[in-house]
Amino acid sequence: MFDIAIDPARKLMTVKVAGFWDQRTFKSYAAEAAARSEELRRSGGFNYLLIDMSDFPIQAAAVAEMHGSLLRAAQDSYGVKAAVVMRSALSRLQAARVAKLTGNELFDDADAALASLLGGTG
Repeated sequence: MFDIAIDPARKLMTVKVAGFWDQRTFKSYAAEAAARSEELRRSGGFNYLLIDMSDFPIQAAAVAEMHGSLLRAAQDSYGVKAAVVMRSALSRLQAARVAKLTGNELFDDADAALASLLGGTG
């Protein structure tokens, strides 16, 4: 349902989410994201967040709102620059609402998102 990887050298967290989520799944995800965020911060910094939602179908409104809240919290706590990868047109509409609230760009491609985050140094 989710995979979270960190790259301390680039101060980057990459998150890949998939499937339909309920609040219990989100709580597990949020706990692991918090632990990995702190791990990255302690290892030298957490500046970039790449969220790959390519395999994440449209979710219940409550789950989508929780994602937006968690992203805003990451930006407030760590000052991260984030990019979201979303390919599905319908899911993209939902993600666009979250991105508008958080000030993040949406991308069709993970490589383009990473290049934007890292300023072409990815």
